[in-house]
Amino acid sequence: MSDERRKRNRIPYQIPIRLKNTTEWTEATCNNLSMSGMSLQTTTELAVGDLGDFKLVPAMGTERIEITGEFKVVHVQEAQAESEQSEFGVVFNRLDDDSSLNLYQIIRQYDAI
Repeated sequence: MSDERRKRNRIPYQIPIRLKNTTEWTEATCNNLSMSGMSLQTTTELAVGDLGDFKLVPAMGTERIEITGEFKVVHVQEAQAESEQSEFGVVFNRLDDDSSLNLYQIIRQYDAI
């Protein structure tokens, strides 16, 4: 997705993430993050318009925080080789207050570096 279409800046932030777009949780990797969405890679098949749940559990010092919510796929970049993972741009449809605050703290901490 081009930067011109984004409403918020993304920070480079790699962390394992859990996705649920049907009935099963699967593994993915978050590549970058903003207050409104993220880019992720996974072998799970997703299409533009797909909805699902996600869970990020980053460590903030000695404290473990959790960011959970619902996502919608808005961009798909198919893997070029069978051994690669596809990349997806997603927007957050829902974040509870705690998750929103935790996400803000991660982004603020990155901006302070």
